[in-house]
Amino acid sequence: MKNNSFFLLLLLSLFIAKPSYSQDFWEIVNGPPNLNPAFIAISNDNIFYLGTNDGVYVSFDNCNSWDNIGLQDTTVYNLLITSQNELFAYDGGLGVYRYAGNSQWDLVFYTVMGILELFEDSNGNIYAGKWGGIYKSPDNGDTWIQTLAITTTAAVNSIREDLDGIVYAGVTNFMGGEGIYRSINQGESWDYFGLSNAYVTSLAVNSNNELFAGVQGHQYLFEAGSGVYKYDKYLQDWIQLKDSLIVVTMVINSEDEIYVGLSDDWGTYGGVYVSYDDGLAWELLDSGLGEDYMKQITLSPDEYLYTISGWGTNTIHRSINPTVGIGQEIDATEPVTFNYPNPFNGETCIYYSLPDEANKDLSISVYDLLGNQIANNQLSTSQQNKIKFNSVGLAPGVYLYEIICGEYRCINKMIIK
Repeated sequence: MKNNSFFLLLLLSLFIAKPSYSQDFWEIVNGPPNLNPAFIAISNDNIFYLGTNDGVYVSFDNCNSWDNIGLQDTTVYNLLITSQNELFAYDGGLGVYRYAGNSQWDLVFYTVMGILELFEDSNGNIYAGKWGGIYKSPDNGDTWIQTLAITTTAAVNSIREDLDGIVYAGVTNFMGGEGIYRSINQGESWDYFGLSNAYVTSLAVNSNNELFAGVQGHQYLFEAGSGVYKYDKYLQDWIQLKDSLIVVTMVINSEDEIYVGLSDDWGTYGGVYVSYDDGLAWELLDSGLGEDYMKQITLSPDEYLYTISGWGTNTIHRSINPTVGIGQEIDATEPVTFNYPNPFNGETCIYYSLPDEANKDLSISVYDLLGNQIANNQLSTSQQNKIKFNSVGLAPGVYLYEIICGEYRCINKMIIK
């Protein structure tokens, strides 16, 4: 049996929370006076467009001043700036408009069902994700064709493209089912890609071509299943990186740092969390922001982070500094680990992340709650950052696993069903 005092420390370390980021991170950004911002879009040359409850506004001076460019007396919920610098807006009423200049807009797509996402792929195709499916325009909004038809109780919340040109759609179905759809032919047809019965709200792709999904949770169990997921090409399955976060919106910057905006529904906390290590460890970025409902989180070309938060009188916040390099200010000297699936019966995969200087061999040991070691594996850090563990012969219950690599040590728990 392990030394009882040492093993007690291992147990306690599972329940000691790490402090959140303590330095000033956010500042409030000026919006148009007496209006409620709903959506912000930023062009490649840092021109800011804002959807509000009184049409669309533009700022050429980093949000210091704003001018209305039309669609007044309507609420604009979504905006898209294309690669050709065309501006599209969804007004929550008639449908999608295209900006014609001089505060004039052309209605290019009439729809009675709400549009939740506007997206352009690398080939210039424009997508409208809405209740009931996806419409695609191959000609800058002149014509629209429905290419994904689903039940009208399902909402397409997010559309993203990976580095191979594969397009993904995250779907919430309030009656159960749905999840993620995938198209390998520029949105002409779609196949199902998992995460059934999850409220998928947001998708993002990092520079390693890894797909991440933000999830609100199962329709009957509120927070159950909520959090951040990543598609593991090795397992060909979705792994849950972080639970108990009701994720509404998500972005990934050029350094592969993951930022998620949260809902405060059902009495939970809102705010923004960040991971600097591919989703293994998470920090709360609450200084100057609070824990309101995050409606949107987005990045500017110079990688400042912008959010729209709150109910009713919405507020725009901006990171005081660019997000690039922020991870260097966080203490990342400890390894982190998790396993998936968890709970499990049979086989699980233990994932671990080590500091760069941890170049020694490592060991993974598994213990029961009495401190008895029941398994031990010696590995090389040159191997992949994962190892399979089989529970054959073990009774159902809670177990601890410990990773040691030189002076570095971390533990976590897994549950055998």
